[in-house]
Amino acid sequence: EHDKTPLENGLARFVGLENIESENFTVQGFGNIEEGTTFTKRFSKGDVLFGKRRAYLKKVAVADYDGICSTDILVFRVIEEKILPDLLPYYVSSDAFMNLAISTSAGSLSPRTKWRDLEGFRLSIPDIKTQEKIVGVMNLLSQSLHLIIQQKETLKKLKQKLLNEILG
Repeated sequence: EHDKTPLENGLARFVGLENIESENFTVQGFGNIEEGTTFTKRFSKGDVLFGKRRAYLKKVAVADYDGICSTDILVFRVIEEKILPDLLPYYVSSDAFMNLAISTSAGSLSPRTKWRDLEGFRLSIPDIKTQEKIVGVMNLLSQSLHLIIQQKETLKKLKQKLLNEILG
């Protein structure tokens, strides 16, 4: 879905590939539409944004607001009767999906995959109760990973501080 007049339609933010980190489901910043953009692809809160340029970077994020985005981003929206919204980003970031996206990418300097190459991707969707259990486990794993990353950063800072004290 495209929106050529986003400001008039109440949208204020846009997302480019630089606002999506590898393997981090959170949008990391945004641009202001009123400052100018050529983007017109619309997304809604809860949609999954996938960076189709250089798919090997595994850029997947869940939108936490409505906005517009780069044409180098594919927007995925769940059919709520079939799949839980919290499960979709895990499917999009799965090895099977990423391998397909990478293998169908074309171009030497800036390889991109296309929707028509990805739309045939088939996945097994369990019943809603099973999906809830899967999401619970995945969320616990994500929280643990986040804590480990924080610990790593704290240890790096501590190491540098100790080196400065010892050597300086």
